[in-house]
Amino acid sequence: MLCQRCGFDNRQEAKFCERCGECLEAAEVREEDLPNTIYSEEEEKTVALGSSQPQQKPSSDQEETVAFGQENQYVNGYSYMGDEVDWGRPEGTEDFGGYREKHCQQCGALLDEDCQYCPVCGKPTFQEKKPVKNERGKLPVKAILIVLLVLFLAIDAILAGYYLYSKRASSQDDEVSETTADASSDGQTPKSGEEKSEPLPTPTDKPEIVHTYDYLIDDCSWEEAYQKCKNLGGYLVRIESAEEFETICREIKAKGMQDYMFFIGARRDPGGKSYHWIDSDNVIGGDPINDVNSPLSSYWMVNEPSFQDDAVEEICLEMNYYSAEKRWVINDVPNELTKVLPEFKGRIGYICEYELVR
Repeated sequence: MLCQRCGFDNRQEAKFCERCGECLEAAEVREEDLPNTIYSEEEEKTVALGSSQPQQKPSSDQEETVAFGQENQYVNGYSYMGDEVDWGRPEGTEDFGGYREKHCQQCGALLDEDCQYCPVCGKPTFQEKKPVKNERGKLPVKAILIVLLVLFLAIDAILAGYYLYSKRASSQDDEVSETTADASSDGQTPKSGEEKSEPLPTPTDKPEIVHTYDYLIDDCSWEEAYQKCKNLGGYLVRIESAEEFETICREIKAKGMQDYMFFIGARRDPGGKSYHWIDSDNVIGGDPINDVNSPLSSYWMVNEPSFQDDAVEEICLEMNYYSAEKRWVINDVPNELTKVLPEFKGRIGYICEYELVR
């Protein structure tokens, strides 16, 4: 049956258009006017409407004339206005045409898969989407943004107030400190309740380092003297001023050891032309001792340093009393002095220096 509204070709039994839901006829239909059609097996497979249970034919006293468009009443979901209509249904399976059964939510009639309106009652088979409205009591987005803005401004105002308060309190403290300082300078005693300025603690004096010396007699080499002083907790003496040199000379004279030669903690690298003091690791450093600007430049023996004696290279320093000049002098000698000059055996020594903290 063609729909007069959309032109869709509905089945003959349909009362409403499956596409647009339009009522197909306005004429009255009685039960005896309904076609008693027997569908073949092939036709039954194409029928989309039906019931899930056998239908019982209403009694004759329930027969009524039905006009399309009037209020619909349904009995067990299978009859329409008291007239039984058999829309057919596949047997032996819930699947129909390759898809699951589709029933009308209003009357329970079996529907085609693409049916949009029930041909029995005209109810839409799809759920219409309704515009979502804000639930009552929920704030819209604009209101939320306004609330957040107000909170931000309130927090900003609180922080600004705290900053001004802190700055004002700090300025007041500075004024009180200045007033106290002025009163103290005028010889006035601050009143009770006012802050008193406490005197700054006096810095402690730096620890005093005292240098002591030990004069040892030993026919050893310069390198052995360096190591022995290190083992004793000191170092081979480093004389860094004329005053220190004179102090050591006086102590040697006081001990009656003017006839000995003493190794001191200075040397040069082989091939080098300048002597330097060494550190605890026997590494040379500092200004050259044989430089004219050195504080010990005037204490060198005449024509020294010579850097070598004939074929023997002299790389170490010692100090001794030079009777020809009647003074204590500095001279360069070989590392193993007694091997080169055996006549000096028994006259070799070295000076160890220690630092004591008081």
